[in-house]
Parts: sequence; structure tokens; C-alpha cells
Amino acid sequence: MASKSPDNQTSDRDAAGTSDDGVEPVAPEIGSFEWEELALHEDDSVDEPRRAQPARVKVGRTARSNRGPLMVGAVAAIATGGAVWGALLTDAAAPTGNAGVDAAERAALVALGALAGSRARRWPLFVIAALASLLAEGVGLALGLGAVAASTVLLAVDRRNRAVGAAAGAAVTLCVMQLRPVGPLGFTALIGTVLFVSMCVSAYQRIGRVGRRRTRLAVIGTGVVVLAGLIATGGVLFGQVNTVETAVDNTRRGAAAARDGKTGAATELLNEAAVGFGETSDRLGAPWLAPARLVPGVAQNLEALRAGTTMGRDLNSSAAFAATSVDYQALRQEGGGVNLAQLKETEVPVEALASSLDAAVEGLADIESPWVVAPLRTRLDDVAVEVGDLASETELAQLALADVPPLLGADGPRRYLVMVGNPAEGRDFGGFMGGWALLLVNDGGIGLEESGTARELYGSEPTRQPPSPSSDFPPSFIDMAPGRYTQNWTSSPDLDVVAAAATNLMEANGRGHIDGVIYADPAALAEFVALTGPIAVPGTVAEINATNTEAFFTRDQFRVLPQDGEDDEAIGELTGEIFDRLGSADLPGPRELGERFGPLVRDGHLAMATGVDDDRALLDRTGLSAPLPKTDGDLLGIVERNVAPNKMDVFLNRTHNYDVAWDADDGARIATLTSTYTNDVGDPARLPPVVVGNESGTPIGTQIREVSILTPSLNVSLEVDGERTTVRTAVEQGIYRHSVFVRIPPGQSIDLRWRLESTLPPGPYDLTLVRPANGGATETNVVVREGDRNVIDETVAPGRTVRLTTNP
Repeated sequence: MASKSPDNQTSDRDAAGTSDDGVEPVAPEIGSFEWEELALHEDDSVDEPRRAQPARVKVGRTARSNRGPLMVGAVAAIATGGAVWGALLTDAAAPTGNAGVDAAERAALVALGALAGSRARRWPLFVIAALASLLAEGVGLALGLGAVAASTVLLAVDRRNRAVGAAAGAAVTLCVMQLRPVGPLGFTALIGTVLFVSMCVSAYQRIGRVGRRRTRLAVIGTGVVVLAGLIATGGVLFGQVNTVETAVDNTRRGAAAARDGKTGAATELLNEAAVGFGETSDRLGAPWLAPARLVPGVAQNLEALRAGTTMGRDLNSSAAFAATSVDYQALRQEGGGVNLAQLKETEVPVEALASSLDAAVEGLADIESPWVVAPLRTRLDDVAVEVGDLASETELAQLALADVPPLLGADGPRRYLVMVGNPAEGRDFGGFMGGWALLLVNDGGIGLEESGTARELYGSEPTRQPPSPSSDFPPSFIDMAPGRYTQNWTSSPDLDVVAAAATNLMEANGRGHIDGVIYADPAALAEFVALTGPIAVPGTVAEINATNTEAFFTRDQFRVLPQDGEDDEAIGELTGEIFDRLGSADLPGPRELGERFGPLVRDGHLAMATGVDDDRALLDRTGLSAPLPKTDGDLLGIVERNVAPNKMDVFLNRTHNYDVAWDADDGARIATLTSTYTNDVGDPARLPPVVVGNESGTPIGTQIREVSILTPSLNVSLEVDGERTTVRTAVEQGIYRHSVFVRIPPGQSIDLRWRLESTLPPGPYDLTLVRPANGGATETNVVVREGDRNVIDETVAPGRTVRLTTNP
């Protein structure tokens, strides 16, 4: 063929058009090109009308090198390396929540991104890399900037290089997998998806007809498989709705039956629930749902459902085993008490249930994907709360199985002194000790040794020994002469102090060793009587029952019984009869026991302390122990003593307002406690002298009280009805006790305004409030201010010890 002139060469170049990169070919030099067929490889063609071309053109080695074996190998190597990197990038995107599937999907996406980058146009690749870099951070940002640099080089040299493009595409893909969160949930994922798809679309536009056709077939095929999986998933879910709802209902009913002690019904219901959950779990794990597990968003919800139903199956199986093994009737010992041998047999099933519950708690905590849809998330959160409650109950059951036997004499007999407090005449812990009962507990059996009133506990007053050494006890307790006046044994807000003094004094005065004390006031006695049934009041035609016991001990006994000494005998006999019958009474199931006695324990009507360290864990967990709390934060204890003495506390109403100015930066706390005491006795002349009288010569019906506050504040001042008043201060168990005597005439009120200053540890404000179970009514309000903002403002719920805090 004849050579062409330069003009002809230019003309041929114009006729041939630009290169596949949109760049005009450079005029060739002899020896620098090889001749090859004009027809492009099918994969490299574009769907544009063919211009008229000469039969043969010269193609440069640079252009040809983009399709040569070395370039293909380089692109493949980059795609493979990027895929491995993506698979190992565990802190990147997790499309399905399954580690294995996510690694495979990341690897596939990075490989696809590398291939797309090798074909994508350079300007779109540059823009996509730049946009991804704007939202990336850490390693992702470095990769994004690397992709920007690579695409910039391609633009600068005005020449394509598929290996460089593949590297840029892989880097962009890895970058979009590590974008920082922006906007609402899913917005970051949407941005990453748009950028990745844009790169793939750019590449798709540059491949040939065959390549496009194959791509479309691959996308359609994948879509069909996924759609089939989704349809199958929907069918399974729809078909299992009733099964799951029935299983959930059976679980709740079974748990309720178990708490009620109906173990037969509980076992049946829990087994049915286990079968229902198991069936659903098996269907959700079926192989034909595998395609749905590859779909981001769908996979997380499917796995959450499967995990939840699997846990439901395991939990109900363990619970059914426990219910079958626990026979509440067999736990009741003939003649009263608890069958400790039968109790021990329940340890294994309860331990198995506890293990299942712990696994369920951890499993539910692991279902934390933000892609779980709201209705399912709400249901899972509800289940998590219920499972957490059951786990807590089961943990308590395990603790009880370990600690109750020693308390019931499994390791040898124990003697407990029951102190019957009467808040009609207040003391620091609640009420004065109006009666008592000595219980002997041995191998699960509970028996009454004897009972009586405080003055009958031991010896005449002149021969009674004080607690020794007195230095072991707070001065305010010793001031009440507990050795001489046994009714004053409750003159400490700390039951550990009360128990130690009682143990000391019982031995010192010849009553032998006791292993602990139980404090029970008339509110607790009323629940005991509800278990024993009505009991006749000795010497009268009256009887006490579940509804009138509290009123009888705090009010009516002083009218019904003659106040001539025989009343003490009657109260002593009545107290003994209550506890004698209680030892042989049938106890209800765990839930009813909790409902009956839980509020009493919370409010301080029922408490227990022993001198055995191993008993403490159970007593603390159940709230039965009632020590004076230890805290690094603020503490406010409000305690009272009736020093008339009379039985008028039931006519006293109190309102306490604790207002705190708190500086979280330096811990400065300035507080004001305003307390209003109202004597609602009405006409005292209509009440017996033992109720309204006093020993100070003041008019009958006058409330004569010692009011004390416990606080970490040494710097305290007090106004009573607006007048500055002297306060007695003493140190008690590491805090300060500030006290004042007040008198409140019938039908009148007084206001006490305490000002307390102290420096506490800075940070969140923490208040421990201690309020014994006094007679009458009490309302407590707390307001805590930081600057001009109220961080706490509430009426405090009932409870002997209540904690309020700004710590989340």
C-alpha cells in the first residue's frame, strides 16, 4: 500500500475519530506501531454507530497494553488483593450482620469495584473518589485520597491505565465501606451505595454488547434468587405468626403459674411454648431461606427472629424442667416449716434455668443491629426486660437455695428474737418494742419458745445489765438506757446496732445466745395473720384478722384491753399465738409471697439481721437487712422519738421539703430542710390516758418529740417557727446527728427549718434518703438545683431507704 502524505494522515485520523478514551490518537512514527485488525474486541466496543473506517489502522502499544495479558493479570491481582483486604476489614460495613457472609460480600464488592474502576471513565471516577473522601475518616480517608490521586494522575497524563483505574476503584469501594455516620439511620449507607453504583454504571457504559448482556443476566439472576428467598421468608413468617403468638402467651402464663406455685400447669404451658418456639426456629433456619440471609437489612431481621425463637425454645425447656422438679407442696414440712432435703433437690433445675436465662440475656444483648425494624425491636426490647426480670428472680432463687438452709437451722439450731415494734410510740427504727417472741429454728422446723411484752423479757429493772462495752454503741442509743428499758432496743436507725445490742443484752441478762433479730410492726403482723387466719384476743370477745390487726395494735388495744397490767399479758399471749400458728401455716407461691411482703420490707415494716456474715448476701438482696447506708454522696435521715411517752404518733402528720443548691464542679452543697409537723389528735379527752398523757405536766394530747436529722453536714442551723434554736450535735457512725426537742399542742403545727452546708465529692448529685416506718402520715419532696435548673424535682416514693441521683 502506498504511503500517505501528512495531509492524508491527518484526514485519516479525523475520519477514524478519537480513541476509546475520548483522546485523539497521536500521529504514529514508523516502527512504533503494529498493524492489527480494525475490528475492536467485542468487550471494548461501545454502542455507537460505526463511522466509516479504513480496513486497517495503526494502534499504539500503549492502547494495546490495556488489553494485554499483563494488564489483565494486574487488574485481576488488584481485584483479588482488594477482595482479601475487604474480607479482613472487620471494622467496615457489615451488610447482613453475619461475619462470614459480610466478609464474602465485602470481598465481592471490592473485587467488583476494582473491575468497575478499570473500565469507568476518568472524570466520573475522580468525582466519586473526591465525594467519598469528604465523608471518610481514618483508613477510609487515606484510601479515598489515594483514589483521588490515582484518578488525578490518569487525567493529568490524559491516558487510560486499567491497572491504575482498578486500584482507584478498589480504594473507592473500601473507602465507601468506612464512611463516618451522617444524618438519619441509613443515610450514610445510601450515600455509599449511590457512589458505588455510579462507578459501576460508568463502567457498564464502557463495556461491549456481550458484556452488557452478561451483566444484565447476572443482575436479573441474582434478583430472581433473592426475590424467591424473600417470598419464601414472607411465607414462613406469615405462617408462623399464630404459632409464635401462642408460644409467647404460653410462656407468660406458664411463668405466672410457676410464680403462683402451680407447677403442674406451669410445666404443661412451658413445654407447649418450647415446642412452638422450636418449630418456628427450625423453619427460620431452613436452607431455602439462605438467599434472604444475603440481603442487607432483611438478614438482620431474619436472624433476630431466629435467635429470639431459639432462645424461647431453650428457655421454656429449662423452665419446664425446673417447674417439674419443684414441688411446692413437698417443700412444706409436716407440722410446719420447710423440707430442706426437698429444697436441695431443686438446686440443679434452678441452676439450669439460670444458665439458660444468662445465655438469653447475652443473646438478646447481641441483637443490636440498627437495621432491625421498629416493631420487632420493640418486641425484642420487651422480651429483654421480661427475661432480665426472670434472670434476676432466678438469681435470687439460687441465692436463697444456698443461704436459706443455714438460716433455717440446716447447720444447727438457731434462735431468733422477734421484736414487735409499735409505731404508736416512735423510736429511731420505727416503733418501740411492745412485744417479743423467741423462735427456735432447727432443720427447717420453726417453733415458738416463748413470748411476752418488753417488761417481761428479763429481770426487774434494777437488776438489768447495760450493753457492754457501751463504747461499741452510738451515744444516742446509750442515752435511751436500753439495758434498763427493753422497749428502747429499737432506738437506732441501724438494725445492725439493734441486733448487736439485743444479742449482748440477752446473754448479759441470762436469756442465752440469739442468732439474730426480726423486726415486725403491726403492718407486718397483719400479713402474718392473713396466713394464719383470725386469732382471738385473750380476755376479750374480739379477734384480729388481716384487715384489723394493724389498727388493733396501734389504736384499738388501748380501748379494748384494761390498762392495769393484764393488757401486757394479753398482748404477750397474742404475739405468741401469731408466731406459733405462723410456724405451721401453709405458705403461698413465690409471687404471692413477694406481693404480700415485698412492700413491707421496702417500707421498713419487716426487717432481719443476724451476726453471721454468710447470711448477709441474701438479706441484702431481699432488702430485709436494714443498716444505716454508707455513701460518699449526700445523705438525709429523718428520725424521731416519742419522749412523752404516750401513744400519739398515729395522729402525727409530717411534710418534709428538701431543697438543695448543688455545684457539680466543686461539690458545694447548700440545703434547706423544711419540715411541718401537725398534731391531728382532735379531742384528747375522748382518748385513754395511756394514749394522750405524758410525764412532763404539759396538757394532754401534746406531742413531745425528739426530732433528729442524720447528715454529712457539720455546719447546721435550725429555726423552729421562725426562731433560731440550739441544736445538739453528735457523731454517729461516721456522720452527724443533729437533734432538737419540740412540743406540738393538739390541733396545731410547727415548722422546722434546717440549713445544712457541706462539701461533697463533685460530679453528679447523689442522695440517700432514710425514713423509718413511723406512725402517722409522711410526705417527702426533694428539689435539687444546679444553677437555675432543677435536676431533681419529685415527691419521693415510699421506702425506708430511697436513692435519688442525677447520674444517668
